[in-house]
Amino acid sequence: MVPARVAIAHSLVSVYGMLGDMRRLRTRPTTEAEIRRFHLSEYVDLIHNLTPKSYTNDVVLRQKAEDDHGIGLLGDDNDCPAFDRLWKYCRGYAGGSLAAARTLVNSASGSHRRRIVMFLFPFCSHIAPML
Repeated sequence: MVPARVAIAHSLVSVYGMLGDMRRLRTRPTTEAEIRRFHLSEYVDLIHNLTPKSYTNDVVLRQKAEDDHGIGLLGDDNDCPAFDRLWKYCRGYAGGSLAAARTLVNSASGSHRRRIVMFLFPFCSHIAPML
């Protein structure tokens, strides 16, 4: 089953008539070491350990998430929620961002100009793409 956000992005690209000029990148989840190159260890540790349960049960973790990063619970009128598998999600889309950056860098000396079209999931970026 294709996730809804992927189907929406594919439909947008199709409507704009760009499918024939594009190729999909193969991506992989980024490693923790790659994420730590761009983010403070304190922040990576927070995101790595943050779940709705830990947010609810750990006062210190909750305070750090709320005060330092504006993270709350899903459904509390919050666009930066703690949710199950947050770390896996962040590794997945950060890996896509890095794959796009690598493609741009590796093709910069070629005869064709490369452009990357990225459709962001409408969600607060916990591990922000670094391009």
